[in-house]
Amino acid sequence: MDRKTMILERKIAPPPMPSNIISRTGLLREFNEKIGSAAPYPQIILITSPAGYGKTTFAGQWIAAGKEPGVWFNIDENDNDLHRFFTYVIHALRKEHPDLGKGSLDMLSRYNALAEGSLTIEGILTPLMNELYDLQEPLYLLLDHYHHITDPGIHKAMYFFLENLPENVTPVILSRKEPPWPLHQWRSKGGLLEITEDGLAFSLEETKTYLREKAGLLIASEDINALQEKTEGWVTALQLITGSFGQSPDIGELIRALSGDHQQILRYLTEEALNRQPEKIREFLLDTGGLSRFSPEFCNVLLGREDSEEIIRFLLKGNLFIVALDTGGKWFRYHSLFQEILTRHQSREQRMPTRELYRRAGKWFEEEGDPAEAIRAYLKGKDYSEVGEILDYKIDHLWETEGFKQILQWMEQLPEEVRNQSLRLTVYSGYMYLLIGNLEATMKCFATAEKIDDPSDMEALGILETLRTTFHLVNGSMEEGFQSARKALQVLPDSSYFWKISASIVYGDVKTFSGDLIGAYEVFQDAYRLSRRAGNALSTVSAAMNILKVLWMRGELHEARRFAEETLKIAKEEGYANLPRMGVVWVFLGELLREKGDFEEGERCANRGLSLCEPEKMLYGMCCIFRSALSLSRKDYDAGLEYLGRLEEMNRETVLPVLIIHLMNSWKSRLLMEKGEIDRARELMNEVDRDDLTTIFFPCSPPVMNARLLLMEQKTEQGREAVQFLENLPQFDVSRRLMIELLLMKAHLEELSREPEKAETLVVKALKVGKGYGFYQIFPDEGGPIKTVFERLLTRESTGADASYPVLKEDTGLLQYLQRIAEAMGIVPSREKSPESLSPDASHPPYEELVEGLTDRELEILRSISRGLSNVEISNTMHLSIHTVKWHNKNIFGKLGVNNRTQAVARGRELKLI
Repeated sequence: MDRKTMILERKIAPPPMPSNIISRTGLLREFNEKIGSAAPYPQIILITSPAGYGKTTFAGQWIAAGKEPGVWFNIDENDNDLHRFFTYVIHALRKEHPDLGKGSLDMLSRYNALAEGSLTIEGILTPLMNELYDLQEPLYLLLDHYHHITDPGIHKAMYFFLENLPENVTPVILSRKEPPWPLHQWRSKGGLLEITEDGLAFSLEETKTYLREKAGLLIASEDINALQEKTEGWVTALQLITGSFGQSPDIGELIRALSGDHQQILRYLTEEALNRQPEKIREFLLDTGGLSRFSPEFCNVLLGREDSEEIIRFLLKGNLFIVALDTGGKWFRYHSLFQEILTRHQSREQRMPTRELYRRAGKWFEEEGDPAEAIRAYLKGKDYSEVGEILDYKIDHLWETEGFKQILQWMEQLPEEVRNQSLRLTVYSGYMYLLIGNLEATMKCFATAEKIDDPSDMEALGILETLRTTFHLVNGSMEEGFQSARKALQVLPDSSYFWKISASIVYGDVKTFSGDLIGAYEVFQDAYRLSRRAGNALSTVSAAMNILKVLWMRGELHEARRFAEETLKIAKEEGYANLPRMGVVWVFLGELLREKGDFEEGERCANRGLSLCEPEKMLYGMCCIFRSALSLSRKDYDAGLEYLGRLEEMNRETVLPVLIIHLMNSWKSRLLMEKGEIDRARELMNEVDRDDLTTIFFPCSPPVMNARLLLMEQKTEQGREAVQFLENLPQFDVSRRLMIELLLMKAHLEELSREPEKAETLVVKALKVGKGYGFYQIFPDEGGPIKTVFERLLTRESTGADASYPVLKEDTGLLQYLQRIAEAMGIVPSREKSPESLSPDASHPPYEELVEGLTDRELEILRSISRGLSNVEISNTMHLSIHTVKWHNKNIFGKLGVNNRTQAVARGRELKLI
């Protein structure tokens, strides 16, 4: 389904300007002067005032009079859903830049909620932010009626968004009250430009101009002065007076009767306005006062009359608090202040809408193709069966336009007998409860679904099984998860792309954690093909990431590298190279190059990956563990511990999954072992679950690391039992990495047991496996007693003594492989490496061609860095904020695969960029 069709265009269209608008020349001039003097700030423009001060009108005038474009998002009370909110923000920005935000929109799509796990708002918005930094021209983003937002999650996300916007994109927030952000910080930095009710209020001259030129009234100067004093320039009061009493001879008397605060004045004026209207106008106002929006056609159907268009024209001409919602003049609403008064009169005169009126409204909205408004009308009239029917066949559409929190609120208003008669509604309820973490409610929905006999809705049955799979996976019930996932894929229709993707990915996870890597690879391949066909970037990257993970776990290093390169190439061509989880692909490529012995290019790839995936905390944590492996290979153990320290800091801020914490401590113990700090390594291993086999395919898996530590502690018998247990696992034959590692540990055991020939036999066996599947660095990383075995093997080969290993004589390739590893171990002097050398892989060019190129601004900043300019100096010379310079620095470092300015300059010169 085209996402464009799910966007309400009126919400991202500039609001129509009133016909009686006056040019606020003085305020516009003053405002533009403040903006000019704040360059390159303000970062944020905040316009706050109570209702009726003309915030929207002033902002519309200002944008129309300026040279820079502005895009609008007209917020209402239904936008309190984080995904819905930012979907509209992106589509507003697309009004000016149509290709903006594809990756972020894919992440906001409901279809990724299960398949991708939890995505942080930073991860969702970062690709969008990078694209905004690439824009060259200024742009204003106007968020109107922000006071409707009450969701703390949106406020928090907006703080991140506003803090990280480039200076060429200026947000303009229009609200009745100050948003809950640290405004004092922005004020103290000079990054906040504000207009309040004092600034928006009409001056005496503007009041005179409005009354004489727009309203056509000749009012005595003393009456105008009195009106200005009593209303304090409040535009709403002027509109009511001129609209309701323009033809009355007693305007002066009316003005003199005004007293009290704004609310008292408004109440008095509104009462008078209503009392002076012809009866049919008054009836129309009271009958429609409770509507959030209306059109002439809608009012005719709702009220059973034929003159609604005539009445609406009368109200527009009289400026009676009616606001056009579109330039075509189809939809209108009442000013919120006026609507409050109308609602009060409805109640007082017992003219509240009846259930029949709500039914008519719901029916009309249904026929007009607006299911959300239809539901709201039916709910007010307690027509729950109608709501259930709309949800049953429109829930996918409504999920995109309204957000799942809104749908859940609607569902929770339905009686159980309505909600429980539909398999689809029951399943979706379980889905939404699972997303918010209410597992008890999820299980209740599962139980209800089992009682509903509806074999015709195969998609709903498939979704149910997909949810069950996810539920079992979270709870570690692998066998139940296996059965549910297999059933989901069997019953889901071929046309259900996104649900089949979700089912495939969770099925692949079940197979992975169950040790079936071959089956997991096939399932992830299916998910990858479906994602490519559906054109969903995030699912494509996630499936690719899982394919790489499985290939790496199995030890299919050649195929893993080919697939990583292909994925990066496609991502660059199709425009999603900057998605945060593309960083995982780069880190995997760096790991594969590290294993080949190419530390330099491997580090560049890993640095790119870490830079990209930092917003996704869990993935960033896993990537830090991989990055520490490079430090191990370089014997820079303290650097490896520093990367793991980042994880510990992250865990203090955001609690990471236990699996990552155990892997972190396990890998940290490996680094401590290499440093000779055996006691500290044991302390860490005592904090993890050493029997957890779900991580068995990772080199830092706690069971494997514990076996290694027992050998380092020279606890031979305990170590032998631990290694034997691991060797007897079915995973031993699945993962070449695990096989090599255990063979080397067994060789270590034989050395401890003074069985040198057995140790040599095991090492030769490990070498044959390693050479066949592209391993290299796993041997030099081992060191210790294994180094002694290598020395003996080379001595036997060079002296011709005891040809116990004829394989080394017969297989020159294996012998060369052994010699290269021995060079890395320092057993023999290093020779000059030829392009044909097994390792490092010097024959492969660097991967710059797969990286998004530096933008013109990034190149300019890189050249400035090469001239020795500091960030502050670059900020001053390029008229950029310090924050923007730092953002560009981060992107430059990531693309070049470096960690600091010095490395960036050196790499830039190598690539002839500077």
